[in-house]
Amino acid sequence: MAEKLQLTEGTVKVYLSRTYGKLGVSSRTQALSQARELVCWIKIGLSLRRDTLARRASF
Repeated sequence: MAEKLQLTEGTVKVYLSRTYGKLGVSSRTQALSQARELVCWIKIGLSLRRDTLARRASF
């Protein structure tokens, strides 16, 4: 990964560690699980927002 991004391995490790910290996890597996859960919540929120806007437009 570091080579493709033209970064050092240490830089990638720091970025991953900071990302994991923001997600409140400590591994890639946990990060993926947390990200999937967040995406689901975002989709639910967008769906609710769309429904609310549709109701307002019908008045």
